[in-house]
Amino acid sequence: MNYNHIVSNILHHEKQMAMADELNTATEYIQHTLEKAAKASIPVCRICSRSKLWWTPELTKAYKELREARSTMHGWMKDFHMPSILLAHQAQSLKKSTIQLVKKTKNEYYHKLVDNATNQNIWTFQKWMLNSRTYTSPPMDHGEGITPAISHSQKCEVLWKHLFPEPPNLEDEPALDLSHDPEDLEYTSITKREVKDAIFSAAQLNTPGISRLTGRAWRWAWSVMEDTIYNLVRLCADSRYHPKAWRTSIAVALQKPNRDYTKPWLYRLIQLLEVLGKTLERVQAWRLAYLAAKYKLFPSTQYGGITGRSAQDAVLAVTHDIEVAWNHDQAATMLTFNITGFFDSIPHSHLINTL
Repeated sequence: MNYNHIVSNILHHEKQMAMADELNTATEYIQHTLEKAAKASIPVCRICSRSKLWWTPELTKAYKELREARSTMHGWMKDFHMPSILLAHQAQSLKKSTIQLVKKTKNEYYHKLVDNATNQNIWTFQKWMLNSRTYTSPPMDHGEGITPAISHSQKCEVLWKHLFPEPPNLEDEPALDLSHDPEDLEYTSITKREVKDAIFSAAQLNTPGISRLTGRAWRWAWSVMEDTIYNLVRLCADSRYHPKAWRTSIAVALQKPNRDYTKPWLYRLIQLLEVLGKTLERVQAWRLAYLAAKYKLFPSTQYGGITGRSAQDAVLAVTHDIEVAWNHDQAATMLTFNITGFFDSIPHSHLINTL
C-alpha cells in the first residue's frame, strides 16, 4: 500500500464515510510517512542533564580549539618532561575567551527570549528564579503494613494503581439513545478552514506523543499534504470514529507543588497525545462551545471553559456580591466544593443523550 492508494481509495475528497480499519490504516501510514521524513531530514536531539538551549556552533568550535590546545600542552609536558610557558599561556587565553563567549551567548539568548515574549510564554520566565534542581522521588507509601515502593518499577506500579483506577460502577446510568430526533441540529461536515485553524493554533514546540511529531512538523506537512490531512480529519468526524493511534498516549506523572511526595495521590497525570488527534478534538470542542453559547445552554454563573470568560470574571462577580451584601448591612457566606473524581463519575450516556 502506497501514498497514492491511500489518497485515491480511502481519503478521496468525494468520499463521505469510511470504515474503522480504513481510517486506522490511513492514520498510521500518514504518521509513519512523516516520521520517516523527519528522521531523514532532522538530526536527533539527544536531551541529557547537560543540554543547553543557548548552545551554538561557535561554542562547539571554541571548546574544540580549547581541548586541542590543552592536549598539545599535555603532550609537550609528556614528551619533554617540562612545562611550556607559551602553550600554557595559549591554553589559558583560550579558556578565558571561551568563558566570555559562553556568557555573551547566554546573555544574547535570554535577552532575545524576553524581547520576543508573548502573552502565552511570558509567565514561564518566573521559573528562572526557582531552584531547578531535581531529586529522586522518595519511597511511596501505598497502604498500612505494606513495604513502601523504592525502585523505579515499584513506584510505576503504585502510580498506575492510583492514577489509573477502575471506572466506577455508576448507578441508574441511562441507556445510550442515538435515535434520530426531529429537534436534533443538522450536522455539517468539518471545513478545511477549521482544520487549518486547529493545527496552526496548536503550540509549535509542544511535547510530542509517541510519534515524536510536534505541532511545527504538522504545520510543515500541511503545506504539502493539505487535502490529505483535511480529508482524514473530515472522514473521522463524519464516520464518528477516533483512530487508535490518536487514542494511544504517553502518560507522565508530575508532582503537585509543595506536597508530601510519599503519597501517590499527590501526583497528577498529563497525557501526551498526537497533534492530529487533538486537532479533531479541538474542532469538535469549538463547535460544541459555539452551539452551547448560541442556544444559551451555559448558566450565567459559569465561567470555566467558555470563550470570553475567565477566573478574573468569577473573582469580580464574587467581589461584587460581597460588596452588595455589605452595602445592605448583610453578611455574605460562600461555600466551595472540591469533588474528587468528578469527571470520572459523570455518566457518558447522560451527556450524549443531553447533547
